[in-house]
Amino acid sequence: MPAESALEKTCRLFVEEQNGRFPKWTSPGSPGVCDRILLIPGCPVVFVELKAKNGKLSRLQKLWLGWLRTAGFQAWVISDYFDFVESVEALMEMS
Repeated sequence: MPAESALEKTCRLFVEEQNGRFPKWTSPGSPGVCDRILLIPGCPVVFVELKAKNGKLSRLQKLWLGWLRTAGFQAWVISDYFDFVESVEALMEMS
């Protein structure tokens, strides 16, 4: 399994353990949207772009992340499972 797919799977399983959902965001005609949407009851919605350790954001991904953040949404770029867990736990503590 490629590194990004493995990261996506382990992150999804962690979210499900928290009674959350981590659906894939597909948007035909809108290239560059984040990979997933983090939905945990009682927490703000977070858009998540998953990247392998040495993965690079495309120009369109950077534009989407910038737009989301400017519009007031949380948008994370994650390349490490433990960073993801730490970020999710911090989100849940703040909510």
